[in-house]
Amino acid sequence: MATDTVERVAVIGAGLMGHGIAQVFAMAGYAVALHDNAAEALQRALPAVEANLRMLAAAGALPATRVPEIVQRITPRAELREAVREADLVVESVSENLALKLELFRQLDAHCREQALICTNSSSIMPSQLARTVRRPERVAGLHFFNPPALVPLVEVIPGADTKTQVAETLAAVMRKAGKTPVVLRKEVPGFLANRLQAALVREAISLVDRGVASAEEIDEAIRHGLSRRWSAAGVFELLDLAGLDTALAASSLILPDLDSSTEAVSLRERVARGELGAKTGRGFNVWTPDRVEAVRKRVAGALLRG
Repeated sequence: MATDTVERVAVIGAGLMGHGIAQVFAMAGYAVALHDNAAEALQRALPAVEANLRMLAAAGALPATRVPEIVQRITPRAELREAVREADLVVESVSENLALKLELFRQLDAHCREQALICTNSSSIMPSQLARTVRRPERVAGLHFFNPPALVPLVEVIPGADTKTQVAETLAAVMRKAGKTPVVLRKEVPGFLANRLQAALVREAISLVDRGVASAEEIDEAIRHGLSRRWSAAGVFELLDLAGLDTALAASSLILPDLDSSTEAVSLRERVARGELGAKTGRGFNVWTPDRVEAVRKRVAGALLRG
């Protein structure tokens, strides 16, 4: 399937990620059908998209005159069959629940056009697990966006065991047309690429807090003002090569034996058991007030807008 044959997109799930994914496709000129089983979520979706677009316009990232036109490209659909029956590309973004996604893929297999590409936005479930429920597993892949979808350039394209090479290439081309930076994995692994890298960093960061090496605030400062600045300009392997692999080997020989290697998130589990869930409960690794939550969210959005 060539890029120009993808004209109609269906997004299943209108929540935090789903309505943002619909926005990405609508901004790229695609006609988008948006479905959610929950009527309330579907009702909130278009106002949320419009608010996001107004924010982009206020920041100078989008002409304000384009806002109504983009919103009009998204059509809410209460019935799954109606949402997907004419779609060339379907992206599911429902809750991260394997049983729920398996049942949804069975329904998509029944209602989608034979040539439609069916993708999951799952951040952890491998496409092959879902492809086993459909008659055309070669047309199933992962299309993993990051929150907020409209602001984060990266999208992971994850082929399953049976995914045709042409399907992955088409998805990457569609993402480039949408202004995204697609990274096509050579094979699927749990957590894919970015989340695995993030998990390794998070594990060591939590370990440093638990060992009393530094506070959560100090570690965040080190990442915000050091690592993230460097990594936004050059990647891990570029920086390794610039430093010299002999230098990297010497440092690794000293550091790697002392790094956390646990396979169980004990510290996180203990915090969750105490009801310390983060911003949503007012305490996690930090103490959160509504003002602090809003300030950090604005800071993140501003940084993403600036690129």
